[in-house]
Amino acid sequence: MARRRLHVLHRMICALLLLPAAGIPASAQEPDSTAIYLAEAQRLQQELGQIQRQALSQDTSLVTMQAEIRQLIWNEMVKADSSVAFSQRRLNDLAAEYQTAQQDQDFQRVVRLTAEAETLQEHISSVESLVLAREDILARSEAFRDSMITSMERVSPRTRSILARLEELNALLVPPPSLPPPPSPMH
Repeated sequence: MARRRLHVLHRMICALLLLPAAGIPASAQEPDSTAIYLAEAQRLQQELGQIQRQALSQDTSLVTMQAEIRQLIWNEMVKADSSVAFSQRRLNDLAAEYQTAQQDQDFQRVVRLTAEAETLQEHISSVESLVLAREDILARSEAFRDSMITSMERVSPRTRSILARLEELNALLVPPPSLPPPPSPMH
C-alpha cells in the first residue's frame, strides 16, 4: 500500500513539476471502458495543466520553487547514477533522429529509435523514482505540491476534485502490482 501511495505521489509530483514521466500508457487495442477512461484522464490532465499554468503565472514564487526542486532532483539523479546525464542527452538527440526517420519513412529505424527511447526513459524514470523516494526530496516535493495545489485552488475550486478523479482513473487504468504466489505447502 505504501508503495502504491508512493507511485501515485510520484506521478502527481511529476505532473506538477511538468516532468516527462507522468503519462498514462495506452495500447493500440484497448477495451471500450479503457478508451473512455483514457479520454477522460487526458481531458482532465489538460484542464489541470491550464489551471497550473494560470497558478504559475500568478505566483512567481512557485516558479522559483519549481525550478529549484527540478534542479535539486536532477542533481541528485546525476549523483545517484551519473549515466542518467548521458541517457537524457541521448534521449534529446533521439527526437531529431526520430523526426528524420519519419520524414524518410524509414520505419525500421523509427521502431529502433522508439525502443531505444523507451529504454532510456525507463532508466531515467527509475533513477528519478529512487531520488523522489528519499525522505528529504519527498518532503521538499510534497511542500512544493501543497503550495502548487493551494495556488491552483485559488485559480479553480475544481482542482481537488480533478486530482481525485485522476487518481481514481489511475487506479482503474494501472493494475495494482501483483503479489508473488503463496509458497506451496511442504508434504
